Formats: sequence, structure tokens, C-alpha cells
Amino acid sequence: MKALFDIHSPAFSEKIWNAGASIQYRNPAGAQDSRPHLSHQYLLQMGRNNARFIQLPLEYVTIWSNRYHFRQACTVHARAPYRSLELLFVRSGKLVRHIWPFRHLPLETGSVSLIHSLAIDNKTTFDKDRFYQTLDLHFTPKGLEVILAKQPRQLERLL
Repeated sequence: MKALFDIHSPAFSEKIWNAGASIQYRNPAGAQDSRPHLSHQYLLQMGRNNARFIQLPLEYVTIWSNRYHFRQACTVHARAPYRSLELLFVRSGKLVRHIWPFRHLPLETGSVSLIHSLAIDNKTTFDKDRFYQTLDLHFTPKGLEVILAKQPRQLERLL
């Protein structure tokens, strides 16, 4: 499978991407949006480290539920050529994100961060023998327009 995004770590030269099962999701009867949505699962193996990404793309936001099981400490560099407004929830674990122009953004269980970038280019440091879970919301351009129209003061400084 083609890589979900560009990712590398100095500790691992080989990485293996696999596509997992896709699952159809439908909102409950009577919900405003009753169209079916398809979630996708992606698996990444780097040495003895594993990650699973579940993606649910919606009209205004793409939801990512991520699990990482790292048996070896490493820093992972992820890049993707698209603009992003990301709301990140750390559900378990303690990690450090290195996001330009910030130096270090330490995050632990219960942490929330809101980051805007013109292109995804960040590094995340993971400790040895740890399990991590994150929930990421990546707003689409249409979602950004809706948020800006309804809450301009909250986002104008960020953007």
C-alpha cells in the first residue's frame, strides 16, 4: 500500500504500511446526515513499533483514532502537503511534539492541543515500552469556513 503520509525515524530505515478493513458507518435514524460513511484502517510497523490509524472522513472534519505501541524509543517525523487545523486529544500516554514554530509541546493523558499549519510537518518523540492513544480532529477547508463564520474571534489569531 502507498504510505498514508510521509513518516520516518532515524532509528528505523524500514517501515511497512498495510491497509486494514474498511467499515461502513451510518448515523442513527432521524439524524441530520443519514448518508453512509466509510472508515478506513491503516497499520504501520517500524521495527518492533506498531501504530494503527482509523480514519473517518466526514464533510467538515476527518476523525482519526490512533493507537501506538512502541517497544523502542524513537522520534517520528510526519509530513503531509495539506493545510490542517488539528484538535488533538491525548487519551493515554505521554509524548512530546516538535511543531514549528514551537520548540516542544509536551502532552500527556488528558491533554488537548489546537494546531494550525499550512502543511503538516511535525516530529513526535515516543518513549520505550509505552502504549499511546490519541483522537485527532482535522477540519476540512469547508469545516474551517463554517467555524470562522460562527466563531471568528476564537480562530482569527490562530489562523
